[in-house]
Amino acid sequence: LARNKLGDHGIEAVCEAIRECKTLAELNLSENGAGTKAAESLAEAVPQSKSIRHLDLSWNQFSEEALALEHLGKMIAGSATLQHLDLSGNRMKVKDTGMMQKFSEGLKESKSLEQLRLKRMYFEDEELKGLAAGIAANRSLRFLDLTSTTVGKDDGMKHLCAALEENSTLETVLLTNNWIRDGSVKFFVEALKKSPALTYLDLEGNHFAEDEPVYLLQNA
Repeated sequence: LARNKLGDHGIEAVCEAIRECKTLAELNLSENGAGTKAAESLAEAVPQSKSIRHLDLSWNQFSEEALALEHLGKMIAGSATLQHLDLSGNRMKVKDTGMMQKFSEGLKESKSLEQLRLKRMYFEDEELKGLAAGIAANRSLRFLDLTSTTVGKDDGMKHLCAALEENSTLETVLLTNNWIRDGSVKFFVEALKKSPALTYLDLEGNHFAEDEPVYLLQNA
């Protein structure tokens, strides 16, 4: 159902089908102009599904209101089957850090989510701090995509690496094209030493000095 201009009302109708269908495992609702009302409908419907495992909500319009984050957090927390969630491209410029905390609570409570894609969502420092708290406490995530989210600015990497140190399940983390600069490598070294499951870390397209990657490999 990708790229069908369903909007909030159309997705509300889809949510009725989600409640009724007992076999639906994958649903692609990307590029449908979904906003806060759609997020609210999904927060009610997805936890009622006993089968849905993959949900693509990328490139919608959840950035219009911070309240969408709260609804999506409830959806993640309430679903016992959702394993893969893609929110890429929603570019949430959340000024209400309390809403990011609500989304973070959803990550903390989730017991099924294994893959989370947040590519091109452009987090501010305080938003990333809230997200990192959820990542640190989560005990089901195995794959995290933070490509092109500007996490390399300000204290973003400090928050994220602290979360990686505490998380015990993440195996793959994508951090390509994030303006990560010299000085952040020390945080990665500590995270890699303390994260028991992390086996793949993608740092392509950042701004390290020539010797920084070598230092990372030698000391991690």
